[in-house]
Parts: sequence; structure tokens; C-alpha cells
Amino acid sequence: HVLLRMLEDEGNDAVWESVVDSLAGPQLLERRLRMLTDSCLHVLQVAAMLGPVFEVALIQHLTETENLETRIQNSIALGILRQTDDPSVCEFTHPIYLEVLHNMLPVGSENRVEIHYQIGTFLWNLDSNEDLLFLTTSHLNQARSKLKLREDEVK
Repeated sequence: HVLLRMLEDEGNDAVWESVVDSLAGPQLLERRLRMLTDSCLHVLQVAAMLGPVFEVALIQHLTETENLETRIQNSIALGILRQTDDPSVCEFTHPIYLEVLHNMLPVGSENRVEIHYQIGTFLWNLDSNEDLLFLTTSHLNQARSKLKLREDEVK
């Protein structure tokens, strides 16, 4: 009770929201996320696949979403995301959002494989960067069923 009272007294709404969300549990958060538009939910799912911190420009490239800035600002207003000191970078307010967004796309599902494929091929096509090699390989490995289909098409 003391921690909650301190947060309330300081008026730190973002921290307060994060504490409430972490106590709410995954099922409640999933219901909350499902109330978002499909487009906004897709943006958050792609961002979650990138990790807790992501560049907004990369999300724009991967999703080609119209009004991305509005969707990001709505997610910030809902306490799901927050901007970092760098205005071109956002982060999730709590790791539980990553978990819930990942779980909403079952492993091996077509949408999840497609997101990993998009991220992996985008990173692959960047200029040679050894720092991204593990990340690129990880995403392409999780999209291997799609890579296998593409390989069969080429044969």
C-alpha cells in the first residue's frame, strides 16, 4: 500500500499505470489489447517481435501503416508504450505487454511467421552489419517454414 500511495502522491501516472497493468494479469491485458483496432494491434505485435525498445521508422517500414504516429501516440496514451529520450525510439512500459503480444500470435502461426520473415529479410538486406547477424538469423530461423515454401517455389 505504501508504494501505491507514493506513486499516487507523486502523480506519476505512467509508473502507476505500469504497476496496475503488471498486477492485472495477462488475460486482462489481452482483453484490453483486443479492444484496439486491428491496425494498432498489428503495429504493437510487430514492435513486440523487435523487443522491448524499437525504432518507429523500422515499424513504419515493416508495417507500412498509415497514420503510424497516431497509433503510437494512442498506445502511449494507453500506457502500453512510452517514448525514450530519443523521440524516434519507443519502448514498452512493461515486459508483460511483450509476453501478451507474443502469446496472441501462437508459435508457427502464419501471422507470426510472416512478421519474423519481414523483420529477418529487412535486416538481411541492410548493409553488412555483424552486430545484427544473430538477430537476423534468429528471425529467419523462426520464419523457416516460409523460407522452405519460397525455396520450393524457386525449384
